[in-house]
Amino acid sequence: PPFPSCPLPLEEGRERAANSTGYTLKRKGRKGEAMAQIPPLKVEGYKGFGSFHSDSLSQLLQQGITPFPAKIEAAFSSSISSSPLFSSLSSSNDEGESASGEGVFFTAACKSDFLLDPAFAFLNHGAFGSPLRCLLDVANAWREHVEKQPLLFIDRQLFPFLARTMIELGQYLGVPAASIALTQNVTTGLNAAIFSYAREVKEREGRGPKLGTLDIAYGAVKKMISVAAEENGGEAVTLPVGSSFHDKAHFLTVLEEELTKVETCDVFVFDAVTSNTALLLPVREVCEVLRRNGVKKIIVDGAHALGQIPFGVEEGCERLDNIDFDVFAFNCHKWMCVPRGCAFLVAPSPMKGEGAAPPTLRGRVVSHGTAEGWQESLLWDGARDYSPSLTLPFALRLWQSERMKSAVGAMRRYATEQAEAMARRWQTHILSPLDMRGAMLCVALPSIPALPLPLSSSSAKAVQDWLFDQNIECPVKCIDGKLYLRLSFHVHCTGADVERLTSAIDALLHLPPIQDE
Repeated sequence: PPFPSCPLPLEEGRERAANSTGYTLKRKGRKGEAMAQIPPLKVEGYKGFGSFHSDSLSQLLQQGITPFPAKIEAAFSSSISSSPLFSSLSSSNDEGESASGEGVFFTAACKSDFLLDPAFAFLNHGAFGSPLRCLLDVANAWREHVEKQPLLFIDRQLFPFLARTMIELGQYLGVPAASIALTQNVTTGLNAAIFSYAREVKEREGRGPKLGTLDIAYGAVKKMISVAAEENGGEAVTLPVGSSFHDKAHFLTVLEEELTKVETCDVFVFDAVTSNTALLLPVREVCEVLRRNGVKKIIVDGAHALGQIPFGVEEGCERLDNIDFDVFAFNCHKWMCVPRGCAFLVAPSPMKGEGAAPPTLRGRVVSHGTAEGWQESLLWDGARDYSPSLTLPFALRLWQSERMKSAVGAMRRYATEQAEAMARRWQTHILSPLDMRGAMLCVALPSIPALPLPLSSSSAKAVQDWLFDQNIECPVKCIDGKLYLRLSFHVHCTGADVERLTSAIDALLHLPPIQDE
């Protein structure tokens, strides 16, 4: 039938009668009449941005939760039912380990919840993460759902579903959805924030901006502030705080001393967890120091934060509304184990009652959402795979379980335990003090006779490549002229992985010195 409400075929000899809701079609020639209702033609403009057939993002966020397709929910339920890590979460747990028990962490059974090659000892989760098998199943279910009718999905379903992701993410973090913008990765989000605020200074004050960061910041961030300063006639400053601290109080003292030596920065970017040196920085206190020294815009690079630092409103969690930042950028593919391509920014001005994020914050990609608002400008950057962002709500369900709430603390304890054992074995040290440790740590290597002096990044690469040849994935860093293993301990890491690494290093120490040709 041409319409769902028209069960009988229409024949010639029809009569048309106009009414208020459409046209009534009458089929004649038989006893009685079969009636069919043709839906009316509605003439109205686009409600959202571009030519998408859905409401505006602000309306969608106010409308509440849009149900996900039953097949997506079924894919998630089916996947976790066979998961060693999560299968018991849906049961009553009358027998065996409780839902909050940590005994399943750091075991071979737990490793099977990831797609990691068992031939490798994988101790580099912090680089690009590794998605949980069940979340990859959900993302693939979304991909299949999209391809059933791509135009229906992108034009009419995508934005209501993404709005649901933002709503549930806000509930998880304890912030309004109006303060969240989804994007592909932290790199994209930081580019938007840094270049937007640099341009704002130039346009508002008629001078070049002063952009600052730390010497322990991520290398790509240093490049961002350098290019943003150059494009806007400003200056990029890197504060030399070093990487060796007694505790976080010592770090904060060094930071404040260095800030007093330079002119006030308009924009300052720092890591919540540093990438190269694996230091967990005291975010709230750093923001207080920066404000005290006149910094106008504070951007936090949280690429490694979510999953290592517990955020939320529950006891023991870090509350975002208690931190005085302007933008906090988060990745979801690293420690939260969501498939790659999911990240978000939090801009807290809606939390402070100002009504909206600064209008100068815009995505770097010019597309349909550019003129609409900061959330829209980041949300749509062209046709791409949005399944990772749509998978995030399912990840949040896992991380809100008692078991995964306990994972953050368990990973930190396991990291310190294993790192201290390595330091004792080689009579070296851990780079970070106890109150600046997360699940990612740097352990100093002993002197390696095979390496010529002085040590450099080339020395670090040589050791990392040598380990890779032994099927061990672990980054090696040269910090202040010394070599360090930068170790990541997620729940899939096992004692066998650690033993393979330590045994390989022991063997490396017995290699003869490299002879000059």
